[in-house]
This record gives sequence, structure tokens and C-alpha cells, in this order.
Amino acid sequence: MKLLALALAAAPFASSISLSQGVFLQAGESYVYRFDGFENRVHYSMSGQPYAHFDLPIYPGSALAPNGALQIEFFNDDISESPFFTRTLTTLSLPSDTQIVINDAWNDVQGAIRFSMLSGSFELERMVLAIGVTAPAGGFDLYGGRIQITSVPEPGTVALAGVAVAFGILAGWGSRRRTA
Repeated sequence: MKLLALALAAAPFASSISLSQGVFLQAGESYVYRFDGFENRVHYSMSGQPYAHFDLPIYPGSALAPNGALQIEFFNDDISESPFFTRTLTTLSLPSDTQIVINDAWNDVQGAIRFSMLSGSFELERMVLAIGVTAPAGGFDLYGGRIQITSVPEPGTVALAGVAVAFGILAGWGSRRRTA
């Protein structure tokens, strides 16, 4: 009975075991990040030019694979529209190529970013997105910040095996109760 309780308690946690934190893209795959406002907002009393700042930090272990090419596209609302900005990063790109500043972008603080792997592979782990807009009551509001990219975890082998063991224990326990 204790083994059954342990198996049932451990099964949900086993499904969240992941070797990767981000989204791993291979040639031909894409990932879309959609946003509609941000909880983080800083208000400044001074005025400023509305802008969007994007940064894709390339960390060791997440760098583009040899001959890799990652296309980044910005959309005002949804990816069904034409992108208003496109850049392709390759293994020859400079670190400054991952930093993009565009005036008057995403003034409604909503939109989408599509990452398309044209060749090679890349693990998308985090990015920085900051959007500065003129505040309705005057001044300047800055939204966004560092964004952690996480994939939707699929049930792992350990989780599925745990469910099978729990089912087997339950089935055996139920048949023993009927014969007693």
C-alpha cells in the first residue's frame, strides 16, 4: 500500500522532468511568442520616443549550430500579417546583431515574434523585450523585461512507466480484495 501511495504521488512530478529548459528548434521548425500586454510596467515622468528593444542573448550551449541560420520576424498583431521587421542570424553574425531597437513599434503593447530555423539548430532559452510608449496621462511607460522561454513538457518515459506501475499495483490490489 505504501508503494502504491509513493507511485501515485511521484507520477505527476516525473512528467515535469526535462533535460531542456527552452525550445529546441531544428531546420524547418518555428516557434511563435505572442504577447498582449505585460505585468511589468515602469512609469517615467519624462517624455520619450516610443520604441521597442529586443535582445536575444546567445549563451554557450545555445549558440547556433554550425551553418545555422535563425530568422526572426516581428508582427504588429498576428503572424497572419506581413512582418514589419525581419532579421536572419547566422554563425557569422556579430553579437550586436542580436540586439534590435525599432522606433514606434508595438505601441499597443501587443504583437508576435516568430523564430524560424532555416538551417542547423538552436535552443531558444530567453530573450529581452522592452516596449516604451507614451503614457496616457503624460510621461513614458516601459513594459516588458526578461522573458524565459519554456516548452510545454510532454509526459516523459519515467512518468508513463510510473502510471503503468501504479495501474498494475491497483489492479493487483483490487483482485486480492475480491478474493479475500
